[in-house]
Amino acid sequence: MDIQAEKYHLIQQIVNLQDKNIISKLKELLNSQSTTTDWYDELTLSQKTAIEKSLKQADNGETIPHSVVKKQIRQKIQQLKKNAS
Repeated sequence: MDIQAEKYHLIQQIVNLQDKNIISKLKELLNSQSTTTDWYDELTLSQKTAIEKSLKQADNGETIPHSVVKKQIRQKIQQLKKNAS
């Protein structure tokens, strides 16, 4: 179903709603969507600093390929399984 059909279907459901509580919650949700800030603005300074550091590292090619990380994790899991036995 495309987005326009989805919206039309929602409109039909809203028109048929009788529950004031649900209508109130829908209004709150729609109002919050128009006033929400960017998720980045909600981050702490330390979170923003960590993101900036990571982006610089990526720009400088200081990354580890996904395949290498997966291999390291598999090895660690195997090691933990052996230690647990």
